[in-house]
Amino acid sequence: MALSKAGIGYATKHLLKVAFPNFQPEIKVEKFAVNPDVVLSESAVFEIIVNNTSPVTLTGVSVCEDSYDGLLYDSFRASDSWNHSIIAGKHVWTFTENLLPGEVISFFTVFNTYRNGTFVNNVVVSSDTSSSAQVNATVNV
Repeated sequence: MALSKAGIGYATKHLLKVAFPNFQPEIKVEKFAVNPDVVLSESAVFEIIVNNTSPVTLTGVSVCEDSYDGLLYDSFRASDSWNHSIIAGKHVWTFTENLLPGEVISFFTVFNTYRNGTFVNNVVVSSDTSSSAQVNATVNV
């Protein structure tokens, strides 16, 4: 605060424009067939890897098996931090913890094969705050 010549206080107001970095929540998913070539009646195993590629913590992370024609779901292998459910006929895994910036988590899904062919398995990952991402993996029976 400064004083005028008359001894009366006054203040000036300055407007500042501050630019903040864009901390947009982002999530990435990868999926690999552990063995891309399997014999009929053997199990096809897929690894699903989820990565928080943003500088903010993600909550409500889930992975949905969107399509897996030609394969029959059998089971999954993961830490206790994943819950499995079936929503609208689709297998969904929900991560029970927050996914920290830069954190990578994964789990495995197991499918039975019942016919010959090349089959594409598609998953979609999402969180409460990020856009969804999807990826697929292929297995030859």
